[in-house]
Amino acid sequence: MPGKRPILLTDERRREIVKLLKSDGRVSVGDLVRRFGVSAVTLRADLEQLSQKGILVRSYGGAMLPQEPHEDFPLNIKKTIYHAEKTRIGKAAARLVLPHQKVILDSGTTTVEVARALKRSNFESLTVITHALNVAEEFVDASNISVIMIGGVMRHVSGSFVGPQAERFLSEWKERLQKFGLELHPDKTRLIEFGREAAENRKQRGEDKPETFDFLGFTHMCGTTRKTGRFIVKRKTIRKRLSGKLGELKEELRRRWHQPIAEVGKWLKSVVQGYFNYHAVPGNLTSLGVFRDRVLALWWRTIRRRSHKHRNSWTRILVLAQRWLPQPRALHPFPDARFAASHPR
Repeated sequence: MPGKRPILLTDERRREIVKLLKSDGRVSVGDLVRRFGVSAVTLRADLEQLSQKGILVRSYGGAMLPQEPHEDFPLNIKKTIYHAEKTRIGKAAARLVLPHQKVILDSGTTTVEVARALKRSNFESLTVITHALNVAEEFVDASNISVIMIGGVMRHVSGSFVGPQAERFLSEWKERLQKFGLELHPDKTRLIEFGREAAENRKQRGEDKPETFDFLGFTHMCGTTRKTGRFIVKRKTIRKRLSGKLGELKEELRRRWHQPIAEVGKWLKSVVQGYFNYHAVPGNLTSLGVFRDRVLALWWRTIRRRSHKHRNSWTRILVLAQRWLPQPRALHPFPDARFAASHPR
């Protein structure tokens, strides 16, 4: 057929992959499929062979040139860090799970706390899919919870299975569910590049900033400190959560239309303070300020609509805000400060 790209031999194809890596710094399985006209399974096998020779490093959906190794603490150290916080996160996450659901759990000591909380929930039935040994072990004596292990090459530092086999399992699992008219939530099961080196790696490849993800009411982003440029995980309130909360307040203000201003102010104070008590983490003050300003605007509109004379000026509502609405400020310390207080040297 004219114009059709010739199929290369295995060694030729792998040499071409290495050339692409040296020129671009990264390759994806999807791009290689289109370039060489062979299956994704064949190309993953090529990448695995090149990885075993140390020529490249496998990544989600492709491969990249080897990078300098970064420090990763073993599990016996990680499980002692922020233990109380991880326990609370585990309980909160478990409350979002419903009986008979299928849940995918990543590796990590925080995820272990999620597993323990799920085990204590006494579900009639539940299916857990994981690639982490320590997560699977939590359900050994839980006959009501079915566990599906994802295979691959084990990372000893985390006790998790990674690599092309794990990626292939996730891909095949999605295809299997589609046969029954089901699908995994794309935002909750997607594979993203995130962490200390993600921004620099993506910059070298000419790609945009690292992707973000939503968890427990916050959008998590890769960031750095202003003074030292040290890596931090930035958190801000999920936009949909903020809009949803404001919508609830708008309806409640309508129901409280004819209540005395002082009574409404007292109620709004408790609502705003409660919102701050959860969301006032370092770096999220801008979102908190937006929330307070919009609450104030909703209150002002409600007061003005109670009377056709419009005697309630913006100056007066600012006085009411100063009396009743708390100012945004960080109520939670940075994680390292909390850890230092709990584990003094």
